[in-house]
Amino acid sequence: MSQGSKTSIVSKAGFTLTELMAAVAIVGILSTVALPNYLRSVNKARQAEVANQISQLTISIQGFREEYLRNPTGWGDLAEITAIPTNTGVVTSGSSFSPDLTSPNGGFYAISITSNGDEYSITGTPIDSTKGNWDINACLNTDNGASALERGSGQAPAEKANCGGTA
Repeated sequence: MSQGSKTSIVSKAGFTLTELMAAVAIVGILSTVALPNYLRSVNKARQAEVANQISQLTISIQGFREEYLRNPTGWGDLAEITAIPTNTGVVTSGSSFSPDLTSPNGGFYAISITSNGDEYSITGTPIDSTKGNWDINACLNTDNGASALERGSGQAPAEKANCGGTA
């Protein structure tokens, strides 16, 4: 066998290192564009779920007032009207609105209620506050039936909800 008749054992199938590096660079660029949008969508979905729960709480507060002709004073009163879900189960008792609830959507929000006469202020605050201003402020006035719900946009915090009272 002579030196000139050697056959090449290099295969032509596969990708070159340059092609692989270009593909990885393209995937990296697409990821930097898509990931923030994905995370914003996840945070908005979590916020929407908690906003819905807060709306249900305002309905429960008004329902309690109409059923018992007095305002509720705690989680136990609301539990008489409807199930109040949390991250660890359903609220069954409580003579006050303390401690705050942890949202059932994986425990991403703390939900608190404060009252001042006939006006209730309900807030949903993200447990991890490093992910932006995705808070929720709501109010309900059981005397005149006014209610409002404000959401943070991610960049700006939620405005104070106004139900025509002082809370």
